[in-house]
Amino acid sequence: MRHALEQNGHTVREVDDGNAGLKESLATPADLVITDIDLPLLNGLELIATLRRWGYTAPILAVSEVQSGSASDLLFSSVLQGASAFLPKPVGEQELARMVSELLALYHTDVQHLPGLTAMQPEQPPSVSEG
Repeated sequence: MRHALEQNGHTVREVDDGNAGLKESLATPADLVITDIDLPLLNGLELIATLRRWGYTAPILAVSEVQSGSASDLLFSSVLQGASAFLPKPVGEQELARMVSELLALYHTDVQHLPGLTAMQPEQPPSVSEG
């Protein structure tokens, strides 16, 4: 995803888990948050709900691998928590570019000027222990 977003001119900030995503999003708000539902420490649904509860208004795109028949459940759950949209993984580059453009167009008058995007995906287990 990072490659596709950067090729379309977006700045991407990545984190390894939901807690880091929450901190990053609140400390330095982005034009769009992309979160995987299956994040460690704070899952994507909890992240979405917490961001919305704390007044975060930027669009949030939820993505997740989908088991047969579970797509509608994940879509419903993510939207119920406050996601702006949901895409099943694997996400194609064109589909991602289209969705990002549509979401940003809803929230911005100048979609070509984007200060930053935050992409949150589980890359590897977090190396920082919470205490």
